[in-house]
Amino acid sequence: MVIDVHTHHVPKGWPDLGWPGAPRLRVDSEREATILVRDREFRRIQDDCWDPRVRLARMDEDGVDRQVVSPTPVFFGYDRTPAEGVRISRVFNDLALEICRDPRLIPFCQVPLQDPGLACAELDRCLAGGHRGVEIGNHVGDRDLDDPGVAEFLVHCAERNVPVFVHPWDMAGGRRVENAWHRRHDLVGGCERPPSHYLGRFGVDSAVFDERALRLLVDTLGEDHVMLGSDFPYPLGESPAGELIRNAGFLSGPARTKLLGANAEVFLG
Repeated sequence: MVIDVHTHHVPKGWPDLGWPGAPRLRVDSEREATILVRDREFRRIQDDCWDPRVRLARMDEDGVDRQVVSPTPVFFGYDRTPAEGVRISRVFNDLALEICRDPRLIPFCQVPLQDPGLACAELDRCLAGGHRGVEIGNHVGDRDLDDPGVAEFLVHCAERNVPVFVHPWDMAGGRRVENAWHRRHDLVGGCERPPSHYLGRFGVDSAVFDERALRLLVDTLGEDHVMLGSDFPYPLGESPAGELIRNAGFLSGPARTKLLGANAEVFLG
């Protein structure tokens, strides 16, 4: 079983989100479209973003059995009001279920993380509707993952055994964070243990594009905590999906099997 845990979707259009400059889609042809943000081009996309038949055909070409299909982060809407955040989440979550009707496609929802209560409610609605997990960003404005509100939502996910995919941006370097914990106690705050203590409690995907970087991931986190992730269908992602893992000379046969799918099966429950 080969499972790609890092892919995205974009629906072929959606209702107006309700504020000037909100993300919208300009359909350029039968197979091409452009995401517009504040009426400016953000990203050009193709029908593999919204057409499950095209997506499944690409998966067959790449030898991928299943995909986790997550929102595209530009649609998170964390900077909007909680009410607007709920509307955005509902629109894209419901459209995601239409794209992911085939059992090979595993939908992950999004939530209005700026309001933990509403985020928990939207997660529960999505789980009841057919989503398997949730994608969140690694921060909400200036609030990081240790923010009490974000932590409240993460506890809610843990209590329901829901896999959480954190899509990062603006991440600080790991060695720098570790060094700060040991040398700058005035910056540690309430963190009782160094960042390295928590390595066994999460996993990462393999979208690093270089065997040396993949080896560093495996050496640091262990072969049980790295999963195939391609960033499909975006052009800066890995194509064919899984090529790096399949060709990595340092991986044993059992380790390769874990990275290609077995670890993802554990993650997805």
